[in-house]
Amino acid sequence: MNKSPAPNASPVCRGLIARLRTDQTGNALMLTVAAMIPLAGLVGSGVDMGRLYATKTRLQHACDATVLAGRKIMKGNSISTEVTNYSKQFFLSNFPDSKYGTTNSNIALSPGGDGELVGKAQAKVPMSLMKIFGATDETLKVSCSAKLNVSNTDIMMVLDTTGSMELVNPKDSSSRMVSLREAVKKFYSTMETVKSDLTKIRYGFVPYSQTVNVGHLLKPDWIKDKWSYQSREKDKTITNKGELSMWWSTDSWTLLSGSISETSSFLPLENCVGPTDSTYTSSGSQRLRTDTPYAGPPAGTRTEYWQDFTENGYYYWIDQTPTQCKLWKRTYNNYKTTYHVLGIPYQYADYDSYQWKYKQVEYDISGLTVGGSIPSATGWAFSNRDIPWNGCIEERATVKKISYFPIPKDAYDMQIDLVPTGDPKTQWAPWLPDLIWTRQSITNLDRDDFVSQYDTQNLATFKSGAHAVCPQKAMKLAEISASDLEAYLASLTPSGKTYHDIGMVWGARLLSDKGLFASENVGLNVSRHLIFMTDGDTDTAVEDYDAYGISAIDRRRASDLFSLPTKALGDIEVALRFSALCKDVKAKNMTVWVIAFGTSLTKMLEECASPGKAFQAANASELNDAFAKIASDIAQLRLVD
Repeated sequence: MNKSPAPNASPVCRGLIARLRTDQTGNALMLTVAAMIPLAGLVGSGVDMGRLYATKTRLQHACDATVLAGRKIMKGNSISTEVTNYSKQFFLSNFPDSKYGTTNSNIALSPGGDGELVGKAQAKVPMSLMKIFGATDETLKVSCSAKLNVSNTDIMMVLDTTGSMELVNPKDSSSRMVSLREAVKKFYSTMETVKSDLTKIRYGFVPYSQTVNVGHLLKPDWIKDKWSYQSREKDKTITNKGELSMWWSTDSWTLLSGSISETSSFLPLENCVGPTDSTYTSSGSQRLRTDTPYAGPPAGTRTEYWQDFTENGYYYWIDQTPTQCKLWKRTYNNYKTTYHVLGIPYQYADYDSYQWKYKQVEYDISGLTVGGSIPSATGWAFSNRDIPWNGCIEERATVKKISYFPIPKDAYDMQIDLVPTGDPKTQWAPWLPDLIWTRQSITNLDRDDFVSQYDTQNLATFKSGAHAVCPQKAMKLAEISASDLEAYLASLTPSGKTYHDIGMVWGARLLSDKGLFASENVGLNVSRHLIFMTDGDTDTAVEDYDAYGISAIDRRRASDLFSLPTKALGDIEVALRFSALCKDVKAKNMTVWVIAFGTSLTKMLEECASPGKAFQAANASELNDAFAKIASDIAQLRLVD
């Protein structure tokens, strides 16, 4: 209520008060000041709420990304220190302290069910304008989880089991083969952990070297009835007149002085060649020799003496088997011996010798089964020998081309889904090293027939079969237990040379939902994966018995029968076929994974894999990581709602 000026106020004062009473100048400013308080509340709440929303969105993204990254390296359903440290570092990289002005950013991890990784993240967001109204800092909390979710899956492992798998990689304490066994078992454990009760995961295996062992998987009508092998057959029997000769014997060996020592070491099976240098020398002399009449029978001269013998220097020799190459060194240090020698006349009886013709021989193999045998008159005095079949195969008919993709129709050996018909070109032959004989020797690569009274090398027995290696039996796709897997892996043994193409084609044949095993492999919504692991480059040998016979003599993959194949040409031929098969496998909707273990990831191997599916592993740890990454990708890592 307005008041009137006091009665005793001066006229000037009364005029000022009257003017002020009616003047409205400055009211807007006062009103604005009064309105700023609620306006500040509105703006402040909008700004802070916007910051809270943006921060929580970013925090949720960081949480999701962290559990995805952590689940990728997580093995099974346990959270190791490695997973925890890696995940927290990953989280802070995506959501560091000070992001949107936040503090106390962190994430806690815990295992969930069915291989799930659960995360709970939080960050403190300071208020800005709302502080003037007493608002306190806000702590945001989000949760996230990720799991591997595997669908029905077929996994075919094509494993290089060649001789170099016995080697030990740098930083490892066990051989490559031992490391492979452990990595595959961990892979299996991961896959089994993440599958549901309704999920079917099947595993198959194709160990390979210079051939594959698949005979037990083939139907009888897929096998040829007749096939020709580089063997031998009877030529004739020769009766020889016994000759008069001497029968020598020694005794009373005595060491006079010096010493002899032997050392040994192991060489890679795929490079089983020893040093060529030698300093070995020997000399000898006779003493106290007597030659006296000998009444017999047969009559003649009896000879007796003492032999002194001195040896110095060293020499090397190789002891090779299918599973090891052992280098020996023998050293003589003024090694002097003496021994007594006696020779008396001896009449050898008449005897028969047996002359062989070494050549390509056709055999009836229609009744041969894996584990069975057929007779062959290649034994002593033309007697029968039992020729067993352990399951390895010789490939079907092929052709020589400059390029193999698309796969030539007449390259039956490269056709993945072609089921054998009555045509022998489409069928396989048993791989029978007991039937295989060299011509004159393992190093003589002449194709011409050879006649001799002496045995040449039989590839089943020469160097214990080191030139004719058959790997462990392949396994068709099947659900298997951990104990069955462990037993199977334990049976894998390093031996043989490296022919990648034979492993790839049979891995694809056993995995394909068409062709040989279509009735067992057909199915909707099944993902198919071929894991190809090798520890070396292509390594062929023209004198070895492989899936195409003895390449130097059979020449099935050579330009012509008149051109002698070489190792270099053999390596190129296998590489060309391997690369073409890789393309064909991928074209059949199979995912190809490649691991180069203890060797370089060559361009050929990298291009064989599906995009982004090739790995190089220098040691056991990196091999485990490669298999873990494959398991993670196959299992389709995803966020859980």
